[in-house]
Amino acid sequence: MHHARINRRPGAILLLLAPVSAAILFAACGTDFVEPGPVATRSNTPVSQPTVFRVIAVTPVATPSPIPTAVGPDGGVQRQFPPEIHPARAALPADDVLGSWTEYLVDSRLIVEGRRIDVHVCSDGSLVPGSPSAIVSAGTWGLRPASGEWYEVILGREFRAGRISGFVTLSRIGEATVALNDGIAVVSVTDSDLCGQVGG
Repeated sequence: MHHARINRRPGAILLLLAPVSAAILFAACGTDFVEPGPVATRSNTPVSQPTVFRVIAVTPVATPSPIPTAVGPDGGVQRQFPPEIHPARAALPADDVLGSWTEYLVDSRLIVEGRRIDVHVCSDGSLVPGSPSAIVSAGTWGLRPASGEWYEVILGREFRAGRISGFVTLSRIGEATVALNDGIAVVSVTDSDLCGQVGG
């Protein structure tokens, strides 16, 4: 009887210790399952910074004007356009228009921006290229009315008993003389430094 009581004590002790061990184990492991806090309170979450706009001073750059300046590409002074054939005025007879354009162009150097048209229009009737890259060859020149507005003319080479083969249609837009061939290009008209020397 005494022996049987001794054998029961270890089992009873184990049964008594089992709940205590489980409680300790649960308490120890329970620390790994902490409920995560809100995202905003986590220490490893980056805090958003307010956007800052910086004002950078920029020096404005003037854009080139399509209106020619007082000095042309050849360094000469731009000629005054005849006021009597200003587009805002009443139409003139064709002969008067051609006469005013002729006076405006004679003994001048005419350069069309970006078109490789660079010629000296001389009073003796000669047409002289102003640069080696010019597409207009030497010859004689003439004017004829254009088919557009009354104040527009065609400048070209004269051939076959006065027939004019045009190479540029001239007009006015605002204060600028322009060419109307394949779009609009600014024209410079300055005094020629070559016409008085042609043939001499």
